[in-house]
Amino acid sequence: MNDVKRTHQVVKRTAALVSAALDKMVSDLPEETNPQRALELMIAELTPLQPWFLELIFEDHLFKEAYEAARPRLPATEPSKDGGLGLVSPIADPDPEVIGALLGPMQYLSSLPEAVPLGSVLVHNSVRPQPVLGSSGFRAWMEPPDAPHLVVCGCGWASELGPHYRVAPTRH
Repeated sequence: MNDVKRTHQVVKRTAALVSAALDKMVSDLPEETNPQRALELMIAELTPLQPWFLELIFEDHLFKEAYEAARPRLPATEPSKDGGLGLVSPIADPDPEVIGALLGPMQYLSSLPEAVPLGSVLVHNSVRPQPVLGSSGFRAWMEPPDAPHLVVCGCGWASELGPHYRVAPTRH
């Protein structure tokens, strides 16, 4: 089985588990509890447990792009009559080209290159740089230098490779 297909299976299974957990949370709430407020509280509880993950969700441009690409494919829904969130069922068979586009061509680096290739810049996310790429949510990759969501970073990470960039914080 190829990597894209296997990755999609893992992602689909995990999304189903997260969705089921959210549905269970909403159904277990006392009747007078606002489900949106409960989700706000859940985010507050989850933040100290998985800070790197939540920072990626709320700040990383690739997460925002994945959300925006998936949203038009969702069926129109309305909040349920019981005050629920109007959660939707997953998309049965997403387009493999869409999945491939979301998985690449950008690849997170597992180690620093010896040099930054011509026509690329070294970029990291907004997580505090770590000595080991991938730890505590710290990710780095190469991108074209004209990407609009990048700002020059002066944090001192990977200084041996020259100037690098980070993802500009999203303003809400």
